[in-house]
Amino acid sequence: MAVSIILEKCISCGACEVLCPQKAITLYWGGAQVNPNLCTACGLCICKCYTRAIRTV
Repeated sequence: MAVSIILEKCISCGACEVLCPQKAITLYWGGAQVNPNLCTACGLCICKCYTRAIRTV
């Protein structure tokens, strides 16, 4: 299982990228992107996201 980012809700704040212990999230101009090969679905980014743009898939 991994997480995905709803780009329409993402404000590119970078909180999830900084918090991710696996460094699975990268911030781009258009929003954050998750590398599913690195993501362990720990949920830390979901708890930290200010706009609730991150969900499990």
